Amino acid sequence: MDRRHMRPYVEKRGTTYRVRARKDGKLITLGTGFASKEEAEAHGWEQINKIHRGTWIDPRNGEITLTEWANAWLPAQDLVITTRQQYEYLLTNFVLPSFGERTLNSLAYADFEINEWEARIRTAYSTSTARQARGRLENLLHDAVTRQLIPRNPAVRPRGRGSIEARRVHQNPTKTEEEKWTTPLGALLIAERASLLTRRPDEFVLTVTVFYTGLRFGEVIGLQRDSLTLSQLRVDWQLYELDNGSIIRKLPKDGLRRTVDLPPFLSALLHHQLRSLPPQPQPERTCPCVKFLGDPDYVAQYGHPAGVHLFPGRPGRGAGSPHHRRNGFAQWIFKPAVEGQIPRKGRTPQHPVPLKRAGITGIPIVGTRNAAERSEMSWLPIAPGLTPHGLRHSHKTLMEEARIHRAL
Repeated sequence: MDRRHMRPYVEKRGTTYRVRARKDGKLITLGTGFASKEEAEAHGWEQINKIHRGTWIDPRNGEITLTEWANAWLPAQDLVITTRQQYEYLLTNFVLPSFGERTLNSLAYADFEINEWEARIRTAYSTSTARQARGRLENLLHDAVTRQLIPRNPAVRPRGRGSIEARRVHQNPTKTEEEKWTTPLGALLIAERASLLTRRPDEFVLTVTVFYTGLRFGEVIGLQRDSLTLSQLRVDWQLYELDNGSIIRKLPKDGLRRTVDLPPFLSALLHHQLRSLPPQPQPERTCPCVKFLGDPDYVAQYGHPAGVHLFPGRPGRGAGSPHHRRNGFAQWIFKPAVEGQIPRKGRTPQHPVPLKRAGITGIPIVGTRNAAERSEMSWLPIAPGLTPHGLRHSHKTLMEEARIHRAL
């Protein structure tokens, strides 16, 4: 039958109505579940008009669950391993638990449900997490529309809706008043305490370097010996910890390779750090922290040489890793240095860093029993709530107060 002569056929099925039409010699379903014959027929004509315009989508295409679509969609994405890990986390923990058993068709007009879902995530997690979770759902459904599985993407955020104040908060979720930061003196004291806790100068130099350069944690532990010149620091890589414990080398965030100018005192500190390192291993071998060493393609993309970094981890720490682990450094070095408190571990509650009297700072008592009972003094907090990333905010604050242009 010529498509120009198509007409809807309505039939009752139980208590509802179904509408079909003959297309290319075959009966196709245009819609089901209508309460009246008139409603079904009107829907049928609407769908026939779409067929004539070439915009009709067969509803049978969307009768797969979101989980089935996600399982086919994710492996086809060209993603670096860290981005794939983030996608899997957001899909597994937020998107699929709520919508995974729903068919794509049932989600095509679920705008309000998706808005409410995002709002619930925002109440329990950060605004950034809620926005990223919705972004992954939007990606999934965008490609479903492209493949003509559904007619529209309900996860697209409508523009210009709601109060302008709320939109600005969602677009700029990090509030200045919530960003913890410290002064140059605070950074110096934190660096000194970190060095006392580890009993080596590496953490002193690392902390001061982050404060005066604004490097991210992954970037500073990813600095290699050849990154340092007399007056500059070249940021080519960052080290990134995966869920399986592997530490890989990847480009800095947003691929932002750059060169950082160093003040003379920081250049001197970094060169002191460089001279204090043991000789670089020869011949060069891949660092054991990289998993899947049997896969040459994986190693070529994510591996890095052993013993080439400016700031190695502490020997015997981090499950044998030669690098600082983000959480381990933050919890067992940085937090005690900042707040003067050892975090809770197992049945041992949080408690002040036990110190032996020595000079102004005292010396931490580590590795012995009854350290708390033997403590003779304690540290006052310097900047409660400050994290290693907070040193980056501190650097920005310092630059703003000095009226140094952001581009510089």
